[in-house]
Amino acid sequence: MEYKFDNYNWFNFLLKRLYLYLISFSIGITIILSFLVIYLGLKIVRLSKQDNVYVICGNDIKEAVKRKAPTLWRDKNEIMIFSRFLLERIFSNHEYSLEENLEEIIHYMDEKSAKLLISKLNEDIRLLYKVHNGISTVKIKELEMSLEKSPIEVYLSYEVNFRFPNSESVLEDMNTSSGVYFEIEPIKRCKANPYDIQIRSLTFVSNQQKNEDTK
Repeated sequence: MEYKFDNYNWFNFLLKRLYLYLISFSIGITIILSFLVIYLGLKIVRLSKQDNVYVICGNDIKEAVKRKAPTLWRDKNEIMIFSRFLLERIFSNHEYSLEENLEEIIHYMDEKSAKLLISKLNEDIRLLYKVHNGISTVKIKELEMSLEKSPIEVYLSYEVNFRFPNSESVLEDMNTSSGVYFEIEPIKRCKANPYDIQIRSLTFVSNQQKNEDTK
């Protein structure tokens, strides 16, 4: 009778230990699954902020590129690089590069600004290159920008140097200084406009006008 009682106690003890092991195992699995869910959630959030996205197609996972909407924000260095590019295409030319550069740069402008630029570079200016073999270079003297405003406003003061290396030319080398104001708006990037920005409200400003505005 005593032997059966001991067996009963031992069996009861074994069940209790097994029950405790199952509870501990369940808690452990729950903790592991919780950490796994948190890890996967953070991974998904991190991937959602990247340019690459992943799409589940049946049994395969396809990688794609997330398309971003045009953003107005530009840093100072980007504006400086674009401004230099703009001025060089407009004013740094020779007989064979003038038309090509103008055709390229008007893709960065709205219609009104493009028409103004073409009117400024009239036939008299073109004759300096085509007849007198003029070569022009440009240098930025001053750059002002308002990155906090929308649209971004930019003012450039520049100096254009004209040289006439042809000995038959009756013109002498000359320098001229002026300024230009424009606004920047974001647009969809394309092959003709890799900067994905457009110039609007283009205005040529003389040094005298700039000085009067700052008074």
